[in-house]
Amino acid sequence: MLQYTASRHPPPPPSSPPPHSPPHLTQNKDNEMKKRPHYSQLEKLFYKLMRKEMKMWKVMMSLSC
Repeated sequence: MLQYTASRHPPPPPSSPPPHSPPHLTQNKDNEMKKRPHYSQLEKLFYKLMRKEMKMWKVMMSLSC
């Protein structure tokens, strides 16, 4: 069974970028920079929620003890 699935899905070739692609790399960096602010907003929201959850968890733990 395992051998069958392995032969069905061959491992993907190593993804190494071609040596002659500096413009593509710079474009990638630009895209990352554009995405960053939005991502940081999500991160902030996530950490806010995590802090709330931690507070709630601490309260629950102190009540249960």
